[in-house]
Amino acid sequence: MSIATVTSKAQITIPKEIRERYNITPGSKLRFWENSQGELMVTPMTVRVEETFRWADENLRSPVTRPLTIEELNDAAAQAWALGEPDDSEEV
Repeated sequence: MSIATVTSKAQITIPKEIRERYNITPGSKLRFWENSQGELMVTPMTVRVEETFRWADENLRSPVTRPLTIEELNDAAAQAWALGEPDDSEEV
């Protein structure tokens, strides 16, 4: 178990072993949320924009390979975010 202390500016330093295990680097985004048992959970946001567009490109192309419309891109982004939502049983 790792422990971090909150500073007067409400900041913490993530322990090195956690940063390395979850590939948390400067600029990484972390999601803070509460599970159904009322526990604070922290999960790294691992879906990158490039991955979302690559997924959309590979899965949403029409047979004539036309460019995607704004609506199709919005739908793809919404689907990717829905898939990335953490499960209450996940632990960090």
